[in-house]
Amino acid sequence: MQPSSTISLVERYDNNAQLSIALRTAAELKLFRFDNQYQLKELATVKDFLPLDDEYDRIMFAKFDDANINDLLHFTTKGLTMYRFFEESGVFEKVYYSTAFSKLRGWNRRTIESIATVNIDGDKWDELMASGPRGLCLYRPVFGNDGFELVNIFDETIEDGEMRYGIPKLTTKLADSDGFNVLLFTGANLVSVQTKPYIPRIYDVPSAAQTVVKANAVAPLLVPQKKYIVWLHDQLDLNSMLQPLNPHAGTVELSIPLIELPNAFGVSVRKYVQYKNIPFESFFGRGWSLPLDYISVERKNSAFLQDHDYAVLKNNNRIILKRYPHLDSVDCWSFEIDGFKQATIKYYPSKERWEMTMEDRTFVYGAWENLSKRREEDVCASWPLCGEKSANERKLPSRWYLVHEESKYGAYANYYYDPLVEGKGDRLARIELSSGSSVSFKYSEQNKLVNFKVNTTCYEQNVSFEYEGNWLKQINQEDRPLFKFDYKDDRMWKIVYPNRLESMLEYSDVQIDRTRFEEAVPVDLNPTIYYGPDYTVILDKEFEDDRVAITIRNLLGGTDGPKAMKEKLHFGQPGIKSHTIHALEDMLVVVLIYGSQKEVTVLQFTGKDWVEKEYISDFPLDAVISVGKKFVVLCDLKTLRVLTINHKGNLNDTEVQKSLPPKFLIQTFGNGFLMCSASSIDVWTMGIKNEWQKGSTQAPTNIFTDIDKLLNAFVLDAEFSTALRKGFLADAVTVYQNAIVIRVPVLDGQKLNLKVFFLIMNYDRGATQVSKQTVQIPIANFDTYEYDMPTKDGDVFKLHYKVQNNKYVLKLKSMKGPLNNSLTEQKQKSYKQIEASGEAAAKKAQYKKEVDEKFAEEVDNISQTVVSKAQFAMDLSQFGVLTNQHGVVTGNVQLSFDGQSWQQQPIDPATMRMEKVDQPLGAGFKLAKYSYQDTFKVYEMPRHAVVYDTQTNNPQEIQVVAPRYIQSQPAGKRLSMFFFHTKETIQQPANVTMVRASNTISLVTVRHVNETSKFVVFRPVDSFLLKMTSLFTKQRVRLDQEELRISSYNYHPRDVHLSSEGAMFYRVKVAPGDNEKRFGWIF
Repeated sequence: MQPSSTISLVERYDNNAQLSIALRTAAELKLFRFDNQYQLKELATVKDFLPLDDEYDRIMFAKFDDANINDLLHFTTKGLTMYRFFEESGVFEKVYYSTAFSKLRGWNRRTIESIATVNIDGDKWDELMASGPRGLCLYRPVFGNDGFELVNIFDETIEDGEMRYGIPKLTTKLADSDGFNVLLFTGANLVSVQTKPYIPRIYDVPSAAQTVVKANAVAPLLVPQKKYIVWLHDQLDLNSMLQPLNPHAGTVELSIPLIELPNAFGVSVRKYVQYKNIPFESFFGRGWSLPLDYISVERKNSAFLQDHDYAVLKNNNRIILKRYPHLDSVDCWSFEIDGFKQATIKYYPSKERWEMTMEDRTFVYGAWENLSKRREEDVCASWPLCGEKSANERKLPSRWYLVHEESKYGAYANYYYDPLVEGKGDRLARIELSSGSSVSFKYSEQNKLVNFKVNTTCYEQNVSFEYEGNWLKQINQEDRPLFKFDYKDDRMWKIVYPNRLESMLEYSDVQIDRTRFEEAVPVDLNPTIYYGPDYTVILDKEFEDDRVAITIRNLLGGTDGPKAMKEKLHFGQPGIKSHTIHALEDMLVVVLIYGSQKEVTVLQFTGKDWVEKEYISDFPLDAVISVGKKFVVLCDLKTLRVLTINHKGNLNDTEVQKSLPPKFLIQTFGNGFLMCSASSIDVWTMGIKNEWQKGSTQAPTNIFTDIDKLLNAFVLDAEFSTALRKGFLADAVTVYQNAIVIRVPVLDGQKLNLKVFFLIMNYDRGATQVSKQTVQIPIANFDTYEYDMPTKDGDVFKLHYKVQNNKYVLKLKSMKGPLNNSLTEQKQKSYKQIEASGEAAAKKAQYKKEVDEKFAEEVDNISQTVVSKAQFAMDLSQFGVLTNQHGVVTGNVQLSFDGQSWQQQPIDPATMRMEKVDQPLGAGFKLAKYSYQDTFKVYEMPRHAVVYDTQTNNPQEIQVVAPRYIQSQPAGKRLSMFFFHTKETIQQPANVTMVRASNTISLVTVRHVNETSKFVVFRPVDSFLLKMTSLFTKQRVRLDQEELRISSYNYHPRDVHLSSEGAMFYRVKVAPGDNEKRFGWIF
């Protein structure tokens, strides 16, 4: 017996009262009975029997003719199938099928189980009594001209609810009568009714049922218990789906509101299944999704709340939430949606709950009573500074899902989710409404949605999905096809709608005109480009008066946008030595440096214009001007003050410290700054409301004393010593994430080391030190230290240090190269001349001695020249401090935090000098340079094939913006660019020069027209990456075999603009009938 077999007992196989045994297999029904000797004998086998139905499946026998063996009735969701036994063949054969008892007619398990056999008219043939979808019914077998049929002979004009909708529980034959006594359950009690014999009329099919006599009349409150099916093809607005076009992108986008629970006085639920032609895979396969509603946060690896970006995703639309901290209360944060002030959004951190109220509806995300759904990240206590060995002690929520929505009248809907599926994401499990309606989702082991079921008090909907590989091929309802989809070349090609209308989709490639996207800004001399968060500053000197001119544009060099300006702003006086620009969100600081002072101008963007807010004409040269994300630090060596903009848009000038220590360093970071003195470190951090909080910690060492000790150990001239001291102090204090990094050089005997102190801070409520670690990096051992100083002429001078008067003195140890060869040859030549002179031996010895002295004097002169130029024979770049995604780089060592300690990974000095490079760029590419003379090349991996040669070994002549492009311009050659995505190399004209201010958004060059005319040219990087775009251009709609309608969608390249999603078009022209002239279109 197969595992899928079932056994049950059935009555009335024949006139024998003994029960029969029914054995169900996957495709057969076998009937057995015990004989008089109690042996099990097989009665019959029914071949091709329907498999067991999951919802309802009932087998019974009824006597519909005079045969010895009764008819077999099989009820399933598909309807009634009747089998009759034929004695000639000795088997049951299928003789009748009807959908009268199917699920489509409203029958369910309860109503099917109420079916009973009765004999109303005493003809010894059975009728079927049941409580069906329309109440009590009585089916009689009728044999007319059209053959066999079951006809309901119950009198449907009876309006008594307790009789019409009562459920028959027991049917007994009345004594001395052909009638029956039927016991009905009405929902409140039992009611006994009696039948009268049916008197047939002259018609084959009776038009009226027998009269029913009611006994023990009771009038309880009855509610009909019935459900029907709402067909989606009736519910859906197919007109809105017949044109699956996104007119802006020129792509196919189809949204089907498969889940819809309307409620005029409560909470309505509507969920779309959406298709987009993008390489995205979900629980619906490629391109399809059921968008979930949630609120997300992007923390940008920062512990400061003001750095966090929040957004709500609703119906697959991402809406930015703007924080308004001045509206916060004790237990919640306030957010708003720009342009939609009617929405109020509150976040309760202690409960991890969001509440968004829009009109009369409140949406709750994250947690509601016993409901909870959010996505969290496990982080360490010192986040964001964590490592692989960190103990994950904290949970940071990153996404809060919609769990509850409620109307102000009390109706609500609750959302339940399955656990996170790795690689796929989160998914809905069910939706429950206060009205009793619900939607439940079922997924396969391959994590694809198999079906969902809509269940209300009035109707049901069962929708299933069929897949072919990773493509959704068909959507069905009640096993009837609703939508069908076909695909070609990884995109949708054909849609079959519920009304059997077929829509064929065609695509065309359109070439993008790259040159039309450029923005040209005229300049005079040598432009310098700076970027703010949402604008670009172009600074240039003018021919006429040596002043500087500033042009403010958007990030692509255009004049669109509130902060962009068409006119120029002029600053300064003749004699400007250098300049710098600090571009903040709503502040612009222009610093012009002269021979003896700095000139500082602070501009504020007030919403419409850039307005000058502060001007300092005589700022000291050694004074400090530094910025964070939203503030400017000004230190004139007397006081320390900070400029910020409050939530009302006013510029605040705060003096944070009135007196300063004699020696100090100031270092800014994104949301604060610190001042390091000889013994302490004061840290100011900006809060969410732009308020300042101060914290202090002890300095791990006296930076100034350590550097002075080192410089005093060497013989250096005063000017160089001062410059070297500034260099050591420049990177002495750095900030990496939430760690303060202090680097000092320390001389320990004959060994020079770098000591690096890491102070891990907590910035929650003012800066406090959490832990401290120290790393020591060896730099040199002066007992054996040598330094090679090469020259352009090919000479190499080997230098070393000697201790004299307790100080290290730089000496020339040896040299090689053309200069040394020339001196040696000259010396040997003099020796040969002396030998050939014929002088006496003593005279020759004297001459040779004079030559040696001259040679030594020349070498000494060279040594003094080399030493005076070298001053400090070490690679000063190794004393600098850099930060990258892995940690801190200093002393030719990469320092990375593993969660417990800082690990050292040595870096080849040649790599630090970019003489050797082997750097992965992502997307299957790497940048490599294998020797000093080798040029920088891009290799495609794993083939290790050269796809782009920069033609230069000078790192100043290349720029890498991975993973988008690399550009290079060797001296005297044309600018070329290689784009990784398209593997395309583009060479610019000879009058175009590279600007290293290019970024991932904009590629910037300078176009030289003549000696007095130049343009800074901005071009979107996307315009190079998108040479061709594929558009949905034609749709063929077949109504039937004869009628076919065609519509074409026409785009013009001049209408295109670029966005983060690719090419977008301002307009599309629709040509019905594929006739461009029919309705007056001019293409």
